Amino acid sequence: MEQGYHKIFWGVFITSFNINLKFIKILPAFVGWMVVLSGIKILSESYKTDSFELAAKLSKYLIGLSLLGELISMFSVINLKRFILLDFMLIVVLILELLVVYKILEGSIEYLKANEIKIYPQYEGSLRNYTIFFVIATILICIGMTLNNSAMVIGGILAFILRISVMVMMSNLKKLDMKMYDE
Repeated sequence: MEQGYHKIFWGVFITSFNINLKFIKILPAFVGWMVVLSGIKILSESYKTDSFELAAKLSKYLIGLSLLGELISMFSVINLKRFILLDFMLIVVLILELLVVYKILEGSIEYLKANEIKIYPQYEGSLRNYTIFFVIATILICIGMTLNNSAMVIGGILAFILRISVMVMMSNLKKLDMKMYDE
């Protein structure tokens, strides 16, 4: 499972830090979500649970929407700020991201409970906090898009901080899994 968490970590990293060369993104978000999907598949092979299977399914939708968004932004000749479909697509992508991370953490908590690893309450608390703050970030982004104000920036910063927290959780789960095999 260590490799699965490792891939999820790097997938979230890629989706968070896009490298651009003029008009072309070196590592667009859909590539990061593809890496996350491969990590979820590794977790699902190691520990069968509906949570990991649903996370894999939802991440495929996330890949498709991210790819569509990249194609629209790359080939669009219209003013993207007036293209309202992209606003709705951003909200759907945010909701899918929340669900994918939620299901990954939920499956990880099930794994910890099944293997009687006693730190699962810590991850239950982290999952609850992540969900609450991600919903707040999404609402702020929606308000900012609707009212065209700085709430969108605040929501974006909060969402970015939450992605970093996901990377920390995946790194800790990877290390935890390694410790379990060393004993």
